[in-house]
Amino acid sequence: MMADFLDRADDLYSLGVNDILDASDAFESVRRARASLQLIYAKSHLDLDNVESLFGAIEMGNLIGKFPDIEDKTEIRALRASMVTVIYKTLERSIPFPVRDRTIMPPEPFMRFATSIHDLTAPNRSPVTQDVSLLTFNYDVNLDYALHVNRIPFDYCLTGQLPSEHIPLLKLHGSINWGFCEECDRIVAWNMRELNQGLLFPETREIYFNLGSQLPSSTHGDGHKLSTPVLVPPTWNKTDYQPQLAPVWQMAARELAGAENIILIGYSLPETDSFFRYLFALGTQSDTMVRRLWVVNPDEDRTVEERVRTMIGRGIKNRLTFMRLPFGMAIREIFGELTR
Repeated sequence: MMADFLDRADDLYSLGVNDILDASDAFESVRRARASLQLIYAKSHLDLDNVESLFGAIEMGNLIGKFPDIEDKTEIRALRASMVTVIYKTLERSIPFPVRDRTIMPPEPFMRFATSIHDLTAPNRSPVTQDVSLLTFNYDVNLDYALHVNRIPFDYCLTGQLPSEHIPLLKLHGSINWGFCEECDRIVAWNMRELNQGLLFPETREIYFNLGSQLPSSTHGDGHKLSTPVLVPPTWNKTDYQPQLAPVWQMAARELAGAENIILIGYSLPETDSFFRYLFALGTQSDTMVRRLWVVNPDEDRTVEERVRTMIGRGIKNRLTFMRLPFGMAIREIFGELTR
């Protein structure tokens, strides 16, 4: 989705979708920023069709206080906020959740994925019961809601602790249902149980969750207000929320260190994400033997395979397997092998 994300955002804006027009200033601001960055082509190259590259450029501009056609540092900070708005607004209007018998379901194939996790981790449901940890770079709540519907207790580990009997769901780049509370100086997650599902009619076939849009008008605890969603780009320096996100990243490193089976699903290992390369290199250093390192990705031009082979060490190259399938088609193969 990342490759055509900005095109999707432009389409929604041009079509005049109500929720999008509410944030027209943010969409226009990001459009201007994208156009301004064209000016740097004489000396550098950025893939301005890729939302991760654009977000990373704006993040760097915010860090160094410099951006094409913008003199005021306050405006650069506002541009970063606009980029976040464009991302969560576009996600909200691009992911329909199916409705069956007035019950909101997760999008396929996340429902099947979560069901398989339930079977893999529940006693007496699988030949070999296994511990599962989920690390994701996605901002959306497809997986979160699928786990919730399947009654699989999970925790984001924002405090660095994992409650007993919970699966860690570690969202390394933030999430559209995470807001920042300045009063508490911490990230607060909007629990899936608190979702307002609205009025569903018999003829309702799908709905869109506007979690990110609702956060700024939400409160928690003693009435403390939350910010817009906590989203960070796939760059090595995630400055704005580094102290608050560090517990999540540390937990991810611990989970990688103890993992016998590592499965990368739908992740292209983009050049912009040096963060994951460092996390993988340092997190996997342990005495645990890796049985499998699977990469699930259509990878038609084998670009992902090349990137993965340059990232991993010689000790696990013979454990590496590529499954050139889309996510939905690979689910049965993945869990079939893990329970064998």
